[in-house]
Amino acid sequence: MSAPISNVRPKPDKVLTLIADYATKTPIRSAEAYETARYCLMDTLGCGLEALEYPACTKLLGPIDPGTVTPQGAKVPGTKFQLDPVQAAFNIGAMIRWLDFNDTWLAAEWGHPSDNLGGILATADWLSRNEKPLLMRDVLTAMIKAHEIQGVLALENSFNRVGLDHVVLVKVASTAVVAHMLGCTYDQVVNAVSQAWVDGQSLRTYRHAPNTGSRKSWAAGDATSRAVRLALSRPELFLVQLRAMVRASAYGSLRIMIPMIASVHELRAVRKLLDQAIREVDEAGHKRAEHIPLGIMVEVPAAAIMADELSVIAEFMSIGTNDLVQYALAVDRTSRMLAHLGSPFDPAILRLIRRVVEVGHNRGRSVSICGAMASNPIAAVVLLGMGIRELSMEASAIAEVKEALGRVTLAEAEAMVQSTLTMVTAEEIESAAMAAFGARFADLLEAE
Repeated sequence: MSAPISNVRPKPDKVLTLIADYATKTPIRSAEAYETARYCLMDTLGCGLEALEYPACTKLLGPIDPGTVTPQGAKVPGTKFQLDPVQAAFNIGAMIRWLDFNDTWLAAEWGHPSDNLGGILATADWLSRNEKPLLMRDVLTAMIKAHEIQGVLALENSFNRVGLDHVVLVKVASTAVVAHMLGCTYDQVVNAVSQAWVDGQSLRTYRHAPNTGSRKSWAAGDATSRAVRLALSRPELFLVQLRAMVRASAYGSLRIMIPMIASVHELRAVRKLLDQAIREVDEAGHKRAEHIPLGIMVEVPAAAIMADELSVIAEFMSIGTNDLVQYALAVDRTSRMLAHLGSPFDPAILRLIRRVVEVGHNRGRSVSICGAMASNPIAAVVLLGMGIRELSMEASAIAEVKEALGRVTLAEAEAMVQSTLTMVTAEEIESAAMAAFGARFADLLEAE
């Protein structure tokens, strides 16, 4: 006979108690943490308010039953709505994330910790209207703790790899800090966090074609551009991040790549701040790598045109074809009416790529491709013929692109590219590439 199953509840898992301990018992004493949180709060509110310019976002806001008003409810910034805290949290969270502008934390699991402000702001406003007013310092404390909980969990745990969406960490972190804000006991916080873990988690299918919604890509270029320019306008904040990266270089291979660079002035400013961060780490006696390469993403036409000058400072370059196509051809790739005009085979795009590749080779800088173009077997051969030797793509495309590249010789790829140099339309170039290799890749193209 099997042993009887005990009805005695076991002690909570250690991860639950660690989260609850931090959320309920750990004081935040770092002035730098509060200052960083304040900047993050302002940035996040700006992201949410900007999203109100988009009808696709605003149509989701408001009460479930139109016209309903909760007299003592939480207000949704920038709108007329006053809602119960649960619906208010959804509204504020949707605004914050809509344009893909808000902060990103990259670890084993990437995520956007300021997503937690949906729950934090709604709860803080609701509590202030119904119980006792909270201080902004209380909001900043909750922000810091939510960021830390989500960030630490993301360091060694990747839910993406098993098909679960990373917002599970937002749910866990928000649950811990909001439960504490609401006055829950320690045991209640543990129980609430436990429920957050076992609650059904989202599959991440909606982040990938053909299921992707338009919000996945809206204004991604502006997001990264804004990140660089905000960092440069707040050098003390950027320095914190750079010092952390410099110190991390002591424990493995590290390269720093700056997105959306559009001018030499911007890159010089970044280089100056990185040099300052290196000096400060050295003065503090911390270990670091002897050399930390600094590179750029080439995502706007200005960077491709100025590649020769930028490569004096940049030690490597990665061409972001999705944004380069969008900005060079003035095509919103999320628009069903315009997306077909944004072909990576457009001669303007290929000439910009070719220029960056030539500059890279002349200066001894590695040039890679990051974007959907690399996932297309025919386009990958074109890139090979142009001199690209590093491709970054979704994992699902690696096998077929590797197979495609294995079926052609370098000489064939180079000859095909040479034959297209005088062509002036995307249709001509793509047709020439298909004529050269389409039959050879028939099985791969059918699989797409």
